[in-house]
Amino acid sequence: MSMLLVKPNHKHDPLHIAISHENDIYAMPDLTDVIDYTPTHKLEINEWFKINCFLDKGFHNDFICEERINPADYLRLDANKFAKSKYICVEEKGFKFFQKLVTSNFICKKMFDFNNASFVENGNYIAINKLPDAAYDIDNDTLYFKDLSRINSLFDNIDSLYRDATTEEVDTFLNSDLICPNAAKDFNVGIPNRKKIALALEKLERFTVEDKKVINRYIKQYYPQIPHENNKFVISTDVHLKYFIYGVEERFYTTFIGQEQMVASSVISLRQ
Repeated sequence: MSMLLVKPNHKHDPLHIAISHENDIYAMPDLTDVIDYTPTHKLEINEWFKINCFLDKGFHNDFICEERINPADYLRLDANKFAKSKYICVEEKGFKFFQKLVTSNFICKKMFDFNNASFVENGNYIAINKLPDAAYDIDNDTLYFKDLSRINSLFDNIDSLYRDATTEEVDTFLNSDLICPNAAKDFNVGIPNRKKIALALEKLERFTVEDKKVINRYIKQYYPQIPHENNKFVISTDVHLKYFIYGVEERFYTTFIGQEQMVASSVISLRQ
């Protein structure tokens, strides 16, 4: 038996029960092709990210922390509160599945039931996706997911895995001695670049003097569109900054056959 639980929108409200059901609610995800989560990688269609030893990471969720699931332990959610719910979850097949609820999941309109050839005058429905947004393997303590933005409201602090750089971190990055002083003061750093800076800053700070000379030549070779002044990059647009960060992360490369110069928008370590 599957038991569908609902998390109300208020942070301190406990999980409520929606229904107990004889059949499985979600299809089992194909977890054949999984990789450790890395924010620099864009998943292929059949891939899933995973986080091992999930309970040790501090990304708390009430449902995952509950070892025993009993219908009698939960209050039934009032029908008028469903539309303000945060997510739904269910335990089945040795997994705990989660689905974030967004506006498009709530259907409140007149419906035609073609199975019974009749109208439902005041339909109030929650659309359940075929696959969950997250799947937690109970025995192996592993969380699987595809999109961090879909689950960051389900698990406390999990968005720290791919966060925006702070104002101080952005300033530190732009004050690198690879960048012309004050050149980057006249434009706003967009959110995508703030996320990239949060990942690239540590690598930039590890560069030796010789490393910086190599990276300087490397970026000039692959992306000469960034202006130079006194052998430093003049970063005056978000586009300049994006390609400078790609250079710091060494994402430029030349194909062996054809000798085409490329930039990798998605990367993953082969050491996994």
